[in-house]
Amino acid sequence: MRSARELTPEVEPMKSAVPVVALLLLAACQRTPQEQQIHDIKAQADERADAVEQAADGRADPMDAQAKALREQAKQVGGYDGKRLEVQADALEKEADLTRAQGNDRGDAIRAEADAKAKALESR
Repeated sequence: MRSARELTPEVEPMKSAVPVVALLLLAACQRTPQEQQIHDIKAQADERADAVEQAADGRADPMDAQAKALREQAKQVGGYDGKRLEVQADALEKEADLTRAQGNDRGDAIRAEADAKAKALESR
């Protein structure tokens, strides 16, 4: 079995190779200005799209809660008044679904626009 001193000469060349490998990895990870611009466009679009989708969810969530409350009230009331409350609850749920769908579509459009801009930059 070799002592730690005997292993040290084998380790020394590896120690000097570490900075070289680190520099090579750093160089490989560097983005060109064009690649950085594309990355920034897509990242900003994702942030905006996420915000639009979250805002739509924020508007739709209270509608869902109100619909749920109306359904509970309809069960207690019964009869025609209960049926009218059910209709109102259905309408609120549909409005919430449309609000979310619109937010998702707007988010998708923002991302698609960013992808188009990125592809235009890549083709230059």
